[in-house]
Amino acid sequence: MLIAHDSMKKPAYGYLLVIACCLGFLTMPSILRGQGVVNTSDDTLLVVRKLRFSGNESIPDATLESIVRSKTNRELFGIRGFTPWYWLWKVAPRIGESPARIKPEVLTNDLKRITEFYRSNGFLETKVISSIIEFKKNKAELTYIIEEGPQTTIRNVYYAGLPELENKKLGLFWSNSLYLSKWLNDTTFTYNRPLTFEKLTLERERIIKFLKSEGYASAQNDSVTAELRTDPVQENVIDVMFNIRHGKIYYFSETEIRILAEAESSAERIVQSDTLREKPNVIPPASLILSKEQNTGVKNQLLIDRLFFTPGEKFNQENYLRSISRFQDLGMFSVRRFSLSKDGSLPNFSSDSLPVLIELQTVQKHRIGLDVFGMQRYGFGAGTGIKYSNNNVRGGAEQLDVTLRGSFELYGSQLLNASEASVRFTVPKMNFPFRILNSNTYFRDVRTSYALSYNQVRQLNFDINANISFNHRTDIRHTPKLVSSLDLVDLEVLDASATTEFINQLNDRFQSNPQLIVFILEDFRPQANSMVRYALRRTDTDIIKRIGGSYIEFTAETGGLIPFLSDRFIITPDTLEGDLPGFRLSSLDYTQYVKFTFDLRRYIKTGEFSTFALRSYLGSAFAYGINDVIPITRKFFAGGSNDIRGWYPLKLGPGIAQDNKAFNGGEIKLLSQLEYRHRILYSSMLGGDILAGYFVDAGNVWLAPRSFLNDSDLTGNIFKFNEFWRQVAVGSGLGIRLDWDYVIFRLDMAFRVHDLEQGWFNNKKAYFHFGVGHAF
Repeated sequence: MLIAHDSMKKPAYGYLLVIACCLGFLTMPSILRGQGVVNTSDDTLLVVRKLRFSGNESIPDATLESIVRSKTNRELFGIRGFTPWYWLWKVAPRIGESPARIKPEVLTNDLKRITEFYRSNGFLETKVISSIIEFKKNKAELTYIIEEGPQTTIRNVYYAGLPELENKKLGLFWSNSLYLSKWLNDTTFTYNRPLTFEKLTLERERIIKFLKSEGYASAQNDSVTAELRTDPVQENVIDVMFNIRHGKIYYFSETEIRILAEAESSAERIVQSDTLREKPNVIPPASLILSKEQNTGVKNQLLIDRLFFTPGEKFNQENYLRSISRFQDLGMFSVRRFSLSKDGSLPNFSSDSLPVLIELQTVQKHRIGLDVFGMQRYGFGAGTGIKYSNNNVRGGAEQLDVTLRGSFELYGSQLLNASEASVRFTVPKMNFPFRILNSNTYFRDVRTSYALSYNQVRQLNFDINANISFNHRTDIRHTPKLVSSLDLVDLEVLDASATTEFINQLNDRFQSNPQLIVFILEDFRPQANSMVRYALRRTDTDIIKRIGGSYIEFTAETGGLIPFLSDRFIITPDTLEGDLPGFRLSSLDYTQYVKFTFDLRRYIKTGEFSTFALRSYLGSAFAYGINDVIPITRKFFAGGSNDIRGWYPLKLGPGIAQDNKAFNGGEIKLLSQLEYRHRILYSSMLGGDILAGYFVDAGNVWLAPRSFLNDSDLTGNIFKFNEFWRQVAVGSGLGIRLDWDYVIFRLDMAFRVHDLEQGWFNNKKAYFHFGVGHAF
């Protein structure tokens, strides 16, 4: 509850025309939200053709536009006055968008909304009036004239009524305060910044959340009030006191986890219950009841391990809710209900302890799914896959996935294809050699997986005849935003071969230097690789929408250790040969290398309907030891629908090489991408939003410097600090996105701004890319 003086009120919170024409039928808001039929009762009202704001020095127009309900008709690409669907309505009322008219009741509410929004941001004396000027028959300009007045400032912030806390907990409370500034005393800060009611509300919610994490389960909204006191001399200066009534400390008592079987049945349900009353599962006299219907196939230890609290310990709301999430995340349960009472009712705070009920239902154990998809890398293609899943193999939420996938792609006269078979087994905990970490709360949300896969690929330049791999991976969610993964063992046997066309291309280009041809074709010798890889990711953006926040990922990888040890100490002790027996193959080469990548993405919301996205990517890989050719599967490549969109995959790099001169990627990669996304239609006939995108991509891949490669034939392919900037490829273009709630389809048209052969702005060819999801 927020207490303010009388003048305060509760806050209200309020291009590519070719593609547009080709897809126009998708963007016609014909019957959207009932706007396709003329409402004759509104025919006499003026149409809003211009919407303006005057006097708003502190709040931008875009923010105010998102608050008011009076609108102009929808504008294409955000161009002022460009309302094609309104023009279409004049010719075909049932297809276009009806005129946006000035309605008195909406106008009145808009004035209130603007006033209350200003007051919620500290402008307590704001006055707003409207002005309507009819500049053409039935067409008007609507202006909101705002007299902002002075903005109120918070001078000091006081906290009264805090419970007794140990120094560490008290320090944590202060460090997270939204008003943390200069200390006046133990409970008072000097703030001297503008008043916003939103911040007051967020601080109250923070205090309540903190209290609940410290055992004060009964803390509610009215447990924390903010009292505002106006300075008697400076009337636009106030002090804020947060009055805290924390109540008493509660403890978890009897906890019941109830498991219901998947299928509904009219037959009598048989329930088995086990009650645990001793440490370490509970703190006596509390108890833990595990009730399971017959045929649920769930082990007791799984249920115990998913609890993030121990019955009998001090109440902690965060741990209680996290336990619920951990059951849901297993993928074998749906959460039916949970409560701090035995019967699912409201909590009874008259006692010192609170019982816990968590009721879960098992979901279908065996599933078979069929996947049909479209794809585009070089040309357009399609594929299909079938997947069998078992979400509870041995009663501990172990998951088994068996997948078969195949795809084809037509590129000119070439038919490219790929096939894959894989088996993955996943357990929701740490396994060897990290089993001891299962008791550490920082490693509680963990998945360990073992995967075996086989695939064949026919593509440009080379074919992968066989790729057999085994992977042992651990994924850890440390916090809702921070996750890490460790590929402890990643073994791979690769048999690849260069296409005849690619070999002829190399012979034509490097006929004077056969040593270089041999070096390039080293990529296609049979290889045995082993990798250890660590990745750390921090994400605070919606992974689909990406309209705000950021994404940061760092990876470190080392390869070739297991083949090296086998070569050095097992197969030919005391002799380092640089390869392993190949069984049916002549031999298997291996490479020792290190690889690092850094990926930074930032999403800035620039308006109610627009987002500015930025990405920077840096990658490098360096070989060492007896062989110095990075495995082809661990190299960097450029071009494609998610990369530099002026080039198709394998058509760019290393360095100045492009199109039919490009070969096999590189060991250094630089990439920078900018994209502006703007919603041009809230809903389409297909049920999704229509977005327009404008993008610029720049970057390339290079070979790492090597002494025997300093040859005139490769001077433009090797990374050099004083020359690499001349070899940066730049592509730019426009696109359309169809945005549904859970998936985004994307069509981009790109042009080469800097073609590495033709120079700047000399290549007029358009390159089209289709993709699922945003490019980044």
